[in-house]
Amino acid sequence: MNNPVEKDGRALQTWFESYHSGELRKLNRILKHFSGFQLVLIEHNNPMYRDKLIKYIKNIHGKSCRMNVNTESFPDFYKFEEDLFELKKRRLSFVNIVPDDRWFKGEEGVINLRGFNMHRELIAENCPFSVLLWMTGDDIDSFALEARDMWAWRTAVFDFTTVFRTAKA
Repeated sequence: MNNPVEKDGRALQTWFESYHSGELRKLNRILKHFSGFQLVLIEHNNPMYRDKLIKYIKNIHGKSCRMNVNTESFPDFYKFEEDLFELKKRRLSFVNIVPDDRWFKGEEGVINLRGFNMHRELIAENCPFSVLLWMTGDDIDSFALEARDMWAWRTAVFDFTTVFRTAKA
């Protein structure tokens, strides 16, 4: 049986939390109607759910990629920036940037956050696509404080956090 997402981008999957339907519609509208650079911050707290959302969005909006960002692959902001700018050659619609739990933490994390701020013009100039930055709530708060000017450039902030349910005894 075909997945309705692959057949009709307007169809929603039943596994989405119902309280995310409005956020998902707004995100889809932004990705459909805007081109060029835009920064979209997406809060999440469940990596499995985040990964399903990324797959769903890719199925609807097409040409995209995922950058898994960690301190081993990207020991400094310059390496991250270099790889991000290389994606321009692929003519993507959007890029999902998925940092690990440590990339925005500690002294190095502050340096990475400030890199977004100090290089915002360069990022906008070299990213002719939407940048979807998937972050935890704490990381979004840190981004707002440490990358204030880049924060002001954001197109939107979406909340795709889930409520963890415990089994009743």
